[in-house]
Amino acid sequence: MGIYHDIGRNYPSWGLKAIAEYEGFVDDSRQFYDASQIGKNWDNLEERKKIINYCRDDGKDSIRIFELMAPSFFYLTQSISKPFQEIINGASGSWLNNIMIRAYLQDGNGIPTPSSPEYVAGGMSYGVPGIYTNVSKWDAASYYPSTIITYKLYDEIKDPEAYYYKITKHFTEERFKNKRLYKETKNKYYDDMQASLKIGINSLYGLTSTPGLNYNNFKMAQKITRLCRKGLQKAIIWATGKDVYYWWEEYKDKKSVTQDAKDFSEVDSKAELSIDNMPRHDWVLVNIDTDAISFAKKDGSNFTKDDKKLIEKEINQIMYSQWEPDGKFEKFVVFKAKNYAMVEDGKKTVKGSSIMDPKKEKALSEMLQRCIDELLDNNVDNCYKIFDEYAEEIQNIKDISRWTTKKSITETMLASDRLQEQKIKDAIEGTNYQIGDKVYVYNDVDGEIQDSAKGELLYKRMLKSEYEALGFEKKPKLETCTHSDRTTCRECNPDLYVPKMIPNRILKRQEEFDGSYDIEHYMQRLYATIEILGNVVDMEKVKRYDKYKK
Repeated sequence: MGIYHDIGRNYPSWGLKAIAEYEGFVDDSRQFYDASQIGKNWDNLEERKKIINYCRDDGKDSIRIFELMAPSFFYLTQSISKPFQEIINGASGSWLNNIMIRAYLQDGNGIPTPSSPEYVAGGMSYGVPGIYTNVSKWDAASYYPSTIITYKLYDEIKDPEAYYYKITKHFTEERFKNKRLYKETKNKYYDDMQASLKIGINSLYGLTSTPGLNYNNFKMAQKITRLCRKGLQKAIIWATGKDVYYWWEEYKDKKSVTQDAKDFSEVDSKAELSIDNMPRHDWVLVNIDTDAISFAKKDGSNFTKDDKKLIEKEINQIMYSQWEPDGKFEKFVVFKAKNYAMVEDGKKTVKGSSIMDPKKEKALSEMLQRCIDELLDNNVDNCYKIFDEYAEEIQNIKDISRWTTKKSITETMLASDRLQEQKIKDAIEGTNYQIGDKVYVYNDVDGEIQDSAKGELLYKRMLKSEYEALGFEKKPKLETCTHSDRTTCRECNPDLYVPKMIPNRILKRQEEFDGSYDIEHYMQRLYATIEILGNVVDMEKVKRYDKYKK
């Protein structure tokens, strides 16, 4: 349910606590507790009180999130002949397929078979790395549905009555009506209705491009995305005076280019102004994302009210669908596509899976957020100082909880023979951890083990000190052999080779910490984390601590 609700992909993750915190349900009175310790601490009455409060607060969060998200799905049951639970648990494309099947069965017609899958190029998403001020963002009002309506798209063979087009038109118009009513009345019912309809219309494209659905049509899906990409490319030229390849050179190598329209005639046919007679500005492209474009003035100055009126007029003249303002940001930092930070009306928002990764160590998430704050203030040099602070902490870690990661104990993990899962199993061996528990682990080194590759143990030629210890004055020559690879030659000359040893890197539970830990691992993690910002910070100025040995 959280995945469908989070249409803008704003949540740092779709876990209960992450959503509750993002939605503002968490306050200072909220009880937190390490769930992995519940079984161990239950008999401690003081700890039991905390555990009970923790469970109670978890329950409250679940109810609040359900009350937030449920109405949007509940109102879908008015249009889809499926029970509420199936709508929550089912795929969105199947909802619309259900409506189409019902419509044709009511007409007494047969149901078509699904079409064979074909490649469908998706939307365009790219950010021009940099630090910007006074960024203006504009997006299309229901871009895919508007494309379907504007070009009256439907499958003439499978859908001769054009129900697909009619459903799209009805749901989109109803959504805009409820959105307007909510703005006028602030009645939550209208907001829930428009949110429900938004989920529905955003699933209409999915119906065309999902294998196995009766009314899919991959050619139509290709046309929808082709029109939307070309429209966005036209908007880039209008805003900046330069085409997409100027800002995103690598786009020419994308597979989606093979399905791009060769010219702008399709999008121009439904627009007031064509590519040839439209105005062109010299603003800087900041970001594009499927149905949105962000840009800024070269000098970073503000867009005035007159500028905004001009933009709104022109963008709706050059595009075939309705576009509207979606934010004016005082600060905007782009790290890469779909990873950026911005400040609007003093409120900071950070987006991006690599930045918001909930599995990242607490200390590294903290460092990343501090660096982002400095970048938003245009203080790039402070990032290098912050990085050095955490490198110093790694050299003498006292609180290992800042450097642990949370692992879930699952049946799949326990059954796996992969190295990483085996390390977790080794860490919890002999403990009371059970399936469903969480365990906090940190990285340590326990002696050495022989290196291997593809299941074979690796060896290395002896060093001078090693062969002198065996009584050789000079490095012995290999005996003549017909073998070509080194491993086979080792078989002919075993005395010249020794096992290649590497650190035995292991995981330990947080409560086992005794001052020992894998410094090299954490230095590498530190460097990898600052690299997330590598398109904005100068990595040449970042010191390489990752070969440090304690």
